[in-house]
Amino acid sequence: MVGPDGTVLTSGWGDQLQATIRMERMEAEAKLVTRPCITCRTDMRSEGPHHRMCDDCRIHAADEYGRLETAAMPRLLMRGR
Repeated sequence: MVGPDGTVLTSGWGDQLQATIRMERMEAEAKLVTRPCITCRTDMRSEGPHHRMCDDCRIHAADEYGRLETAAMPRLLMRGR
């Protein structure tokens, strides 16, 4: 399997699931846009118009209202932090 940029993602059928996951991550990464955080104005990689606050500001805001676990942690865990 070959990725959108020509990178070989797998050498055979046994790696197809892993290659598909890598390709999806590469496609998602290619769609990211650099934009300023609406709170601190620091440049960040944004997934789209719905993603306008950087992770640090999101954690701070969630912690202020006691929603740290529900608001910030799933996003950070999904990003592998």
